[in-house]
Amino acid sequence: MKEHIYFVNAHPDDLIACMGLCMRLSTEERFEVHVVDVTRGERGLSSKGVSMAECAAIRTKEEEAVCGAMGLKPQWLNEIDGEACASKQACQALADMFIAKPPRAIFTQWPVDRHLDHTVCSTIALNALRFSAGVTAGQMKTVATEVYFYAYASNSIGFVPTHYFPMDEKAMDKKFALISKYECQNGVGMARQDRIESLCHGLKVRAPYAEAYQSFQPYIPGKKCIFDLLQ
Repeated sequence: MKEHIYFVNAHPDDLIACMGLCMRLSTEERFEVHVVDVTRGERGLSSKGVSMAECAAIRTKEEEAVCGAMGLKPQWLNEIDGEACASKQACQALADMFIAKPPRAIFTQWPVDRHLDHTVCSTIALNALRFSAGVTAGQMKTVATEVYFYAYASNSIGFVPTHYFPMDEKAMDKKFALISKYECQNGVGMARQDRIESLCHGLKVRAPYAEAYQSFQPYIPGKKCIFDLLQ
């Protein structure tokens, strides 16, 4: 039976920060990977006079193309870009996904961030985990689910990694090509920036490139975490 891995992101292109890991996990037969976006990035082209509806259609298509290249299909919580809240409806929608296919691990955005949608994203992910575990009180219950945060150098504040996912030149080139598919958001420019960030993370673990993650909730003591399984 396959174990389920979730990447919960605020916007269609936020997968950039963890795309290397997502690519790798999507090739593992033992895992089924799910990409869930809180919004469709409706306001991503507002400075160019593009309507929210048209922008949502463009960014949805780009996300589907990127995920499709990894054999994945994105799912949506349909919050509005720039107005996202951890509504009970959104949290329950994600919780229903968790109930149907219980997560082995969840990767979501670091909550201390300059973009409010990013901060909301992690709240939705954690609330969904709480709802799916049947918890009605505020205290998070210990469940057998690993939870990790990822971050952006330009937005996130106070992020201190606990884990790194190393990548070689071939993996970085593939990641660069996928990021470039986010054309409406200057995909090539974002890919160049990500390469620099990945190079810096790689230096810390003596790898050509790497992605950085922080553990929020580790796996059951005595068991291997998701990063150990990929070594």
